[in-house]
Amino acid sequence: MRTSLILILVAFVTSRPIRAADDYVPGPDSKKQPGVPEGEVTKYTFDQSKIFPGTTRDYWVYVPKQYDPGQPACLYVNQDGSSSRLPWCSTT
Repeated sequence: MRTSLILILVAFVTSRPIRAADDYVPGPDSKKQPGVPEGEVTKYTFDQSKIFPGTTRDYWVYVPKQYDPGQPACLYVNQDGSSSRLPWCSTT
């Protein structure tokens, strides 16, 4: 009986959609700051797919101003969606 009740509770909790707050406002650290160097965004097009022939994909690469090719670098990948806070996704 107890196991059945726990399973019903888990099914109920996990079946409800989880939604983000609609009123979220990015904080000041998410915005451009004076004195912080801005990098460069370059756009490329990939149109030679052997997996999906005939398709075209645009992609952008951001390189921070302080990037040093002689040092290891961090990598951030964003697929199938983007944030409006990214410099190349600005909606304003």
